[in-house]
Amino acid sequence: AKEIIRQSPGVLMSPKDTMKGSYRVLENLFSAEIAQKMIHKNPTVLKAPPKTAMDAYYALEKALGSEDSARKLILRSPGMLRVSADRVREIRAMLDERVGEDCAIHILRCRPSVFKMAWGRVQDWVDKQVEEVDVMADWDCERDEAPSTASSALAELADEALGEEATTTNDSVAPVS
Repeated sequence: AKEIIRQSPGVLMSPKDTMKGSYRVLENLFSAEIAQKMIHKNPTVLKAPPKTAMDAYYALEKALGSEDSARKLILRSPGMLRVSADRVREIRAMLDERVGEDCAIHILRCRPSVFKMAWGRVQDWVDKQVEEVDVMADWDCERDEAPSTASSALAELADEALGEEATTTNDSVAPVS
């Protein structure tokens, strides 16, 4: 407990009911043992009101196209439970409109850090993603894979995106596979 307080003293300012509720959400989604590991990794997840955390989880599940993808993302980046569900839905809607549902899911699985990005940068980010999809017109979004000739170009794009979208929090947001 001392290490968690030292790592994130602001957690102490959260109401006790909020912290208990957030813990219960993590425990219900995963297990008590995993919840404790996630809190140790990012104590600020306890600052998320339980309703916010569940809403964020369901929005991520829809945005990423599966429960499994949402769980993997939250395991790697527990702070995603503090992201507004409305923001997740808005970003997904922007991408759906521009590239279609299947490609939107693929893009968000590869680059979920957009959900934490400053809102002013999101539109530019979406424009860049759309340009990349246009360049790879033969991408098979339904199967969520590129043709074999595009694999090296995709690796370069993924490396570039991960480098550009790194967060400053103590939990990283890596692609969801």
